[in-house]
Amino acid sequence: MERYKGFLIAGSAVPRFATGFDWYSQGIILRPGRLSSIVEVRRIKGTIFDSKEAAEEDGFKLCRDWIDNRLDRPPSRRYRCRRGKIVCDRHVVRDP
Repeated sequence: MERYKGFLIAGSAVPRFATGFDWYSQGIILRPGRLSSIVEVRRIKGTIFDSKEAAEEDGFKLCRDWIDNRLDRPPSRRYRCRRGKIVCDRHVVRDP
């Protein structure tokens, strides 16, 4: 497990029970929650590998790529209602 851009990420290799010699990669992304808790954000299943080490490394890569793609997107707008007015990111959108 390691820290990456404010998240905790883990790469793991999960054995395939069909053959016993293949591993598929899995990445788990966690973030700090309230009161010192840890919250799972995403679990990503990857491709199949011949070696356990390659599958684990791919799991870390899956996590890093997901976080990078997520942080590159523009932030989503937040709409809410305040005292009868519709507000988007602190700007009044509609005042009845």
